[in-house]
Amino acid sequence: MVAYIVYQGILIKSRKEISSRLSQEKKRFKIVFQNNKKKRQFHAYLFPILHTIAFSFYMGLDDGTEAAFLVLNGLLAYLFIWIESGVIPLTYAYQKKYLEFKELKKL
Repeated sequence: MVAYIVYQGILIKSRKEISSRLSQEKKRFKIVFQNNKKKRQFHAYLFPILHTIAFSFYMGLDDGTEAAFLVLNGLLAYLFIWIESGVIPLTYAYQKKYLEFKELKKL
């Protein structure tokens, strides 16, 4: 859980830093896409539940096996961050016709 919170904090900080470097005088546009399929995209919602379960087992054990749950939780955190940061790029989804261009809005 701590790894997830740290990861989200790093993402928020980097987004703020990048937005502060961009010029505010340029015209801004928003491209709106629409899903062609009704399929729900996977965003690893199961992992926080697995982290909580592993953490509760870790907190409840005191016979020396809690290290195994710590390792398991670390591997889950690594896998979760790997999946979340590697979401399918927009160009790939557009080329495979998963997304359809809807409109271009001026902000």
